[in-house]
Amino acid sequence: MQVRELEGELESEQRRHADAQKTIRRHERRVHELTQLADDEEKARDAERETIDKLQAKLKQYKRELDDAVSNQSVLRLLRRLST
Repeated sequence: MQVRELEGELESEQRRHADAQKTIRRHERRVHELTQLADDEEKARDAERETIDKLQAKLKQYKRELDDAVSNQSVLRLLRRLST
């Protein structure tokens, strides 16, 4: 009787072990998926930051050009007034 009980306990323990291994594999896959997702999001964030930086640089350039154009226009107006 004791041998059968031990065999039963062994089988039960083996099933629990197999279930635990399945759970571990499932969780490892999920960790891998989440890690990949985090990496992808970081790359996307870096690309967005780069785009923002480029657009800000363009905006500064456009503002400088506008300021120069306004200054030039003011100078032209002044020259016209002086020449009349």
